[in-house]
Amino acid sequence: MVDFECEWCGRSTSNIPSLYNKHKNHFCSKGCHDEFQRHSKLDLETIELECDWCHKKYIVVKREVRDTDYQCCSMSCSQKYRLKNHPITFGDYMCDICGSTFSRCKSSCRKFQKKYCSIECQSIGKITQISTNCMFCGKEIYVERNIFETNKIGCFCNSDCSKLYFSEKENSPRWLTDRSALKGDENSYFRTSMEMKNWRFDIFKRDNFTCQLCGDHTSNNLNAHHIKKFADYPELRFDINNGITLCKTCHKFVTGKETQYEVEFIRRLNLC
Repeated sequence: MVDFECEWCGRSTSNIPSLYNKHKNHFCSKGCHDEFQRHSKLDLETIELECDWCHKKYIVVKREVRDTDYQCCSMSCSQKYRLKNHPITFGDYMCDICGSTFSRCKSSCRKFQKKYCSIECQSIGKITQISTNCMFCGKEIYVERNIFETNKIGCFCNSDCSKLYFSEKENSPRWLTDRSALKGDENSYFRTSMEMKNWRFDIFKRDNFTCQLCGDHTSNNLNAHHIKKFADYPELRFDINNGITLCKTCHKFVTGKETQYEVEFIRRLNLC
């Protein structure tokens, strides 16, 4: 160990040789090192100033002098000087919680995004969760404020309540009172109706489940074709005399040529 005296306070102390030889100046503590750096003439230049409030002369490090139009010896003198020579400007703001109008210093409100008129409103504004009730069971639950404000459907205590609530027809966001709107147009609605299913079965039964052009009788390969167009003759949509059994290949071939085959289909039905 190497014994030495602190170059600031003069207290005797010791240190290991490796740390002692590493530095030019030696101190007993970090506080003494900082004070020595602040007041050392070799390292920092000091100047004498006069306080603009109490007119007291004081010494300060030159590089720590603030670039302002006034210089004060302490924080209290600085506050008193600013209150007298730089009066505080106030502005009117609206509270984000209760909506009331209040007056506040502009410098203090400028750095905050949200404004509150009192400590009570500020405590309410800082709450991230709010209380509400489950849409299904009515149990009191706590949800995040941003989720509650943006959720247009509702809040639930768990996934089971959510499923049970939306399982009811009227509560489901996809429920349509007018089922015809589900298919997009009137023709699509009638094509999937029960009347159309019964009409198709009657056509197959009358024609013995056989294509009237090629004779194919495969059950999964049959279609009921309207002799007169489905869209042009709504009064004949469910008329059994306006239908004939065709296989999928023949039906695809006839589609778009209904007027050409109309007489032939009527002749075949009269023969039956």
